[in-house]
Amino acid sequence: MGNLPGVPDTSIDVANAAAADDKRIDVALLGDNIVIPAPGPSKRTLIGHLDMQAQGAVTVLIKSGSTAKAGPYTFTALAGIAFDFPSFSPWGMGVNEPLVLELSAAVRVTGLVTFRTAT
Repeated sequence: MGNLPGVPDTSIDVANAAAADDKRIDVALLGDNIVIPAPGPSKRTLIGHLDMQAQGAVTVLIKSGSTAKAGPYTFTALAGIAFDFPSFSPWGMGVNEPLVLELSAAVRVTGLVTFRTAT
């Protein structure tokens, strides 16, 4: 597998974060697939949990906007991976940047991401 996600960003003010929400991952396009849209000016997406499973052979790069955050992860059919981050130390995306999965092939990748937004 590839590099693990970076060290959670403890500079984020999680006390002012919105309540957690879940988003199903279901993408299959070659290239960039937006999983969570940009949250808006001065806001960041904070990831508490992310899991994904590939339906075929594919390499996945996890990105914040256009910036690589983790990976690449190479999957065989039905292989998967999961990440959990404590609520006091989530994995933060860049300010007003979407969570993106970049796929090396048009292969279906499904999963779940639990996230919050914060300023």
